[in-house]
Amino acid sequence: DKVPTRWDLDEMSPDNPVILTRGPHTYLLNSRALQIANINRDTPDPEGGWIFRDENGEPNGRILEAAKRLVDAVAPNDEVEIGYEQGITDMRTLLYDLVTLGITSVNISGIRPDGIAQVQDLYDRYGEALPRATMQVRLRPGHDTYDDVEFGIQNEIQALEGIGFHTGFGDDRLKLGAIKMSIDGGLSAPVFWSLEEYKDRPGFHGAIRIPAEVFYPVAKRAHELGWQLGVHTMGDGAVKMVAEQMSRILNEHPRDNHRHYMHHVAVKPPQETIKLMADNNIMVASQPAFTVGLGAYAQEALTPDRERSQNPTRSLQEAGIIVSHGSDTAPYSPLLTVWTAVTRTGFDGNIYGPEEAVSIEEAIRLHTVAPAYFTFDENIKGSIEPGKLADFVILSDNILEAPPEQIRNITINRVFIGGKEILLN
Repeated sequence: DKVPTRWDLDEMSPDNPVILTRGPHTYLLNSRALQIANINRDTPDPEGGWIFRDENGEPNGRILEAAKRLVDAVAPNDEVEIGYEQGITDMRTLLYDLVTLGITSVNISGIRPDGIAQVQDLYDRYGEALPRATMQVRLRPGHDTYDDVEFGIQNEIQALEGIGFHTGFGDDRLKLGAIKMSIDGGLSAPVFWSLEEYKDRPGFHGAIRIPAEVFYPVAKRAHELGWQLGVHTMGDGAVKMVAEQMSRILNEHPRDNHRHYMHHVAVKPPQETIKLMADNNIMVASQPAFTVGLGAYAQEALTPDRERSQNPTRSLQEAGIIVSHGSDTAPYSPLLTVWTAVTRTGFDGNIYGPEEAVSIEEAIRLHTVAPAYFTFDENIKGSIEPGKLADFVILSDNILEAPPEQIRNITINRVFIGGKEILLN
């Protein structure tokens, strides 16, 4: 219920530097780490990044988006020490852990163009015991990677063109999915791009990591090359911009069955933006479990009315937008996400926007049939019927008869992928 600060970490480690991460958007540093990174009250916020401060102007330990580069410049880089084989082992372990949670297909949303071959190698060796995977290729033309974004645009387009393939290349075990770009920050900081100023930060509207003039040329080129777009848009400002730019691209270069979509749409956008999305068949991959674990962060930024309507599945569906559900990050359990979608309950016990809840039957479809459509796989998976892949799980209880509040306590007894049982440790 409380967002931690440097002073909380100082109580545990006053002398040794500490850096904690919360997803890809945020670092939390103690006072010693801030000192080593030379971050103090006089350090300005860099372009595309933020140093959160207390009421006296002192950094409170939360370092966001492009400001993380100030820390990366002096912090040990663990990735340098992880060799190729260790990377294979780590990915294999994580993906197997997802199987134990009942996940038979996964969208790997963050593979850089130069990392595709390693994932292919992993699946060549161990793919039969791992979930089917769609690789979403991440492009990063914004300030969190480049000081010169014009160079970033050209460099990322060059990397995209160098792949030589596009969405759909591969097989039913591993294939290429959408191009991902992160337009704004996260709900976990929070620094999502908000059309309204943050509740507790007057004048602050969040992070614009990739503005329209950077997004448009990269997205346009990806679209021209036959790629699907799957874009991170947490706040309503990001959703509005991407909807407008996708509409522009589709008007200039029409393409049937493009299946472009946005990740998250955690903050409900204006009605005219929702209509623009529906008119252009832009879908939404939503994560209702954000309601469970990110309540304290959302309360920093959103008024009660906007907090109630976060992750607005029902509103989007009623407007004619195709929605799918998934986890994005921990907690990964589909059963936990189903529970959240049905009850709209957070770990704090509060119910957030019950008008956006869905039925148990619909929550199951949003986790099965809908994601298969997002990855162009609706003819081979997403449901149990003749002619489709035999990917399914056996639960400890009948989920359709369980009381809604007990859904998250149901366990996974057995998992089958391609008709073959995956032994669960």
